[in-house]
Amino acid sequence: MRKGLFLMALVVAGMAQAQTFDRVFVFLNVNPNKPVLAEDSVQRLMDLHFKNMASLGTQGKLINAGPFEGGGGLFVLNTASVDTARQWLYTDPAVKAGRWKIEMFPFTTTEGGNCVVGADYEMVSYLFVRYKASNEIANFKANVNAEKEVSTDALISRLKSNGDLIMAGYFDSNEGGILVLKEASGMEVINQSELAQSGSITFESKTLWIAKGSFCEE
Repeated sequence: MRKGLFLMALVVAGMAQAQTFDRVFVFLNVNPNKPVLAEDSVQRLMDLHFKNMASLGTQGKLINAGPFEGGGGLFVLNTASVDTARQWLYTDPAVKAGRWKIEMFPFTTTEGGNCVVGADYEMVSYLFVRYKASNEIANFKANVNAEKEVSTDALISRLKSNGDLIMAGYFDSNEGGILVLKEASGMEVINQSELAQSGSITFESKTLWIAKGSFCEE
């Protein structure tokens, strides 16, 4: 049990480094139960979706956006309030029509950042990794305060030293966090880590397409 608490602390201890969350991270997950619509209706919704994205970006509300291979995507919204983020998000007709299952989390970055990219940009692909506590230790979340000095720094430092890491950050309320890697080879480092080997933390990866510079990378 002690080891389980220690490993859980590795994920959540970064919260000791900063107490404020300056963004809301939005997952637009594939919705297998989305309403069945005619192809032309879907296209109209998607046209309105992209038009709304442009509007949110012009207003300074949408910082980053990009699709995942296989469906779905992400937004980073320029607010720390989930309620405000929800109001902005549901100006999108495609979101209101249930095209995706929505998750929203207050978010802060610990490595890299979230930068606005101009109209002239290049789309690039990165490996997007989401991590969170497995059910095995979910009941111990309230007991890890004494372990907060231990962090994910070792894993992140290794990814940085290998040149794999683009961005890292975490969510509020012990909901885990994300890593953005240059290439899929960076996943080998994660899979060989104690966090992954223990099974106490789960890592899910997928390919993300996004404008180069969105994570303040060169």
